[in-house]
Amino acid sequence: MPFLSDTQLKILQLNGSEANHGKDDYPVVKLFLPDATAIWLISELAADNDTAFGLCDLGHDHPELGYVKLSALDSLRGPMGLGVECDEMFDGNYPLSVYAQAAYPNKSVFPSFSGGNEKRFSASPNSCP
Repeated sequence: MPFLSDTQLKILQLNGSEANHGKDDYPVVKLFLPDATAIWLISELAADNDTAFGLCDLGHDHPELGYVKLSALDSLRGPMGLGVECDEMFDGNYPLSVYAQAAYPNKSVFPSFSGGNEKRFSASPNSCP
């Protein structure tokens, strides 16, 4: 996928492996539509290299943990025709369950993590391509 680096892809594959089953992984990548409110915090990738697991927030006040096809995200376009992008500044500092627990009552992934509360690094080893 054009929005994942080789390093991110390898970490996602490792997190999705049978050996790692049941662990509460940290999100590896934050994908988003720049012209919409959709956000995906992805923590693992299935063996098919297309089915990803993470916290999905489509901007309709119902973020949820679930699966998404990366091929579907690759073809997705927002209202202005912009495609899914990777947030180069995102660094998952908490297990995915922490993001989910904060998102459910707030009806959004980032209200409780924005405004300086979320650590951000520009030189993350997981930087987007």
